[in-house]
Amino acid sequence: MSDFDNMLNSFESEVEKRPKKKSKKRKLDNSPSRTSQDLSGGASGDVAEDSGSVNDLPSAIGRAPKVNFLVVGMQKAGTSWMYKMFEDHPSIALSKEKEVHYWDMHFKKDDLWYESQFPDDVEGKVVGEVTPDYLSMWMEKVGKIHTYNPKMKVVVIYRDEIDRAWSAFLMWCRIEKKDVSAMSEDEVFDSLTNDYYQSRSNLAGGLGNYLQKFPKEQLFVADFKDIRERPQELMNDVFQFLGVPSLLIQEEKLSKNYQITTDRTAVLENVQNAVPEGLKENLAARLKEFYRPMVKANKAALKKFREVANG
Repeated sequence: MSDFDNMLNSFESEVEKRPKKKSKKRKLDNSPSRTSQDLSGGASGDVAEDSGSVNDLPSAIGRAPKVNFLVVGMQKAGTSWMYKMFEDHPSIALSKEKEVHYWDMHFKKDDLWYESQFPDDVEGKVVGEVTPDYLSMWMEKVGKIHTYNPKMKVVVIYRDEIDRAWSAFLMWCRIEKKDVSAMSEDEVFDSLTNDYYQSRSNLAGGLGNYLQKFPKEQLFVADFKDIRERPQELMNDVFQFLGVPSLLIQEEKLSKNYQITTDRTAVLENVQNAVPEGLKENLAARLKEFYRPMVKANKAALKKFREVANG
């Protein structure tokens, strides 16, 4: 097993607190459970009706649910930045920690535990959390969110598939003090194409799962590029989606601390900055070819979502 495989296994056990098996599978997973065949929603019984107030709805705890919005991903697509943008809004109450991981990791706990992760006094506020791994959950777990709150609003941030995977790869190499330049082309390629990295870039599967359980009006899909190019306008759109007033965010905060201006570069440039000379263009070409089916599926999913949302 390579050094990176050991690092990835360590990351999965320590950060996610759950075991994962290193998969040898190289083929992109295009099964119906992971991709969307019809982004207008699932069977009529699966899609919540868009009527009534959040506070009028029952939940699994026998009263109106406390939490009414989620930012579900993608990983390495600006979710930490968005959490920071929410912090100063007087009409938004956030979880005490950015990532609660209730729906994917701590689901054996109950809804009372979940709601204890948020401030006690949330009257007059929308309440939400930011956990990017929620986008890659199976349909069954998305269904549990719907059971808890059929009126849950869901925010997704989409990022270029390879840029996202590459950013995540570099992050964990930094954490584990791994030298990417010392890795072979095959080692880097194998790491960036394993099932873990694929699943975190699979917008079509994740978005499709949520649209099987929630109506399109309850989903908002943002583009990672907007964080750099039009951050205030993006947040105004998100605030409107959540039903809270717009808030003018300080320019310094819009661009501070989140590596937005340095993290988003072309795939080839990213590869050239880290791998040895002679491997650069070939590695970039291999990654583009490998991810081509997913890129195509994700673009189709985005197009379909926008058509449905605007229809």
